[in-house]
Amino acid sequence: MLTANIVVISIYSKNGGKAGAHAWVSSVTSIGSVSYLAVQTYEAYGCGRIFNTVHHKYAATVGVGLHHYSHIPSNTFLMVLSPGAVAVIQNGLRITEAAWNSHEKLLSEIEGIIEAVKKLNKVNKLWRKAKDVGTLADDDDGDEEEL
Repeated sequence: MLTANIVVISIYSKNGGKAGAHAWVSSVTSIGSVSYLAVQTYEAYGCGRIFNTVHHKYAATVGVGLHHYSHIPSNTFLMVLSPGAVAVIQNGLRITEAAWNSHEKLLSEIEGIIEAVKKLNKVNKLWRKAKDVGTLADDDDGDEEEL
């Protein structure tokens, strides 16, 4: 998803503890409270700061006009651009130079970001498992797992 910009359409969050349902919410104060986001994705076009609504791999098959939507988990959402950083243009978006520089920096660090997300997923699994057994201990000697 790093090669695309997204527009958030809906936010879903889990309510009411372990058995709580995932439901639409109008806003959140922390990305950690988000279950997943419904988004429209925009693919980088190759002409600088422009992102297309039609993704290259679909355009040849179905033609112009196909928009791509996804449900993404909160740990794949990296940053929010201010409304002034994005301009809607025909069949896409144009972002400011500062937003483009941020995009390029993220792309240059993609391997590290992928590793960080993998570690985050592992910590989240440990945390959920620990909540189920009531401790963060990962071995029999009583040492707690360092998150």
